[in-house]
Amino acid sequence: MSDALKEAVDKIHGLSGELNRMVLPCTLKRYLSSFPADGRPIQLPYPDLISLDAITIEDGSSPPNNLDPAAYIVTDSLVPEVYAVQGWPPLPARPRGVSVTYQAGYTQFPLNIKRYVKILAAHMMENPEATIMEPRQMQINRKVEFGIDSLRAALRIPVSYDDWL
Repeated sequence: MSDALKEAVDKIHGLSGELNRMVLPCTLKRYLSSFPADGRPIQLPYPDLISLDAITIEDGSSPPNNLDPAAYIVTDSLVPEVYAVQGWPPLPARPRGVSVTYQAGYTQFPLNIKRYVKILAAHMMENPEATIMEPRQMQINRKVEFGIDSLRAALRIPVSYDDWL
């Protein structure tokens, strides 16, 4: 049973997971060429946000040039955003000029993700081989498929990493 649960979590977690979000806690780093213009926020892909560790200006200095946490506000919404309190500092655009290091995932799974993992794991245990199109099994699989599809639609972050501003 634990192998099926691990496999189900692996199927939905991470950059290549079905939900386009982090399920297990992990550290992520988002790179930007510069700070957003016109007071726009920095959006953090792959929620759920646990904490924002640092916003660093990557200029090669040692120690790293981290922004003071009092200079920005973090909103913990479906798509976490970071707003500058008094505007972002001016910075010429250059590859990986700014990095945002943050923790994402869940320390405890919400009920709908638990349900999703349980349905997937049960299906994997019941059908260890690839699912086939047999009418008797299709009735069972359609119920599982409906449950999975409705949960996936409710939980999936609908954009890919390339779509983030």
